[in-house]
Amino acid sequence: MDANLIQVYNGWKTKWSEVTDAQFYNQDRMFVDFAKQVISEDSALPYNHIPEDHETEIFLWKKCCLKAYTKSRVVLDADNSPAKGNPKRTIYPWAIMRDTIDQTLFAVPNGQESRDGLIYSQHYTLIKILFDSSKVYVFDNDSVENLTLDFGYIRSL
Repeated sequence: MDANLIQVYNGWKTKWSEVTDAQFYNQDRMFVDFAKQVISEDSALPYNHIPEDHETEIFLWKKCCLKAYTKSRVVLDADNSPAKGNPKRTIYPWAIMRDTIDQTLFAVPNGQESRDGLIYSQHYTLIKILFDSSKVYVFDNDSVENLTLDFGYIRSL
């Protein structure tokens, strides 16, 4: 993507104004939610070079890495205690794995990040997207018992 953030926003704003009528929504209660996928640099990976037709991707987040990232966002008072207005962290264990989590950092309403326009940051595994977009989760699925059955047997039912 060659466009910078201002170009992306202006393009979005143009399309938004073409398909909406401002009299039907409260403009003071609208915000734009931009997302950025963060990936490892080529130099941070255990291989010398990533082929041109490949991209680096994060499949699972390590608990220690997200904890370090969260710590980098915390502002400390003079006595080294966390200052008021720091983001609130919610963690989501992934597939009962000890060292793998997802997390959301939510900027508190009167905090500096919120005043700067950052509402939340999400760090989710890429494989969560498949389930989350369809709102179907393995243990919520009525046919979960079919996951262990042979496909030929299921077809014969």
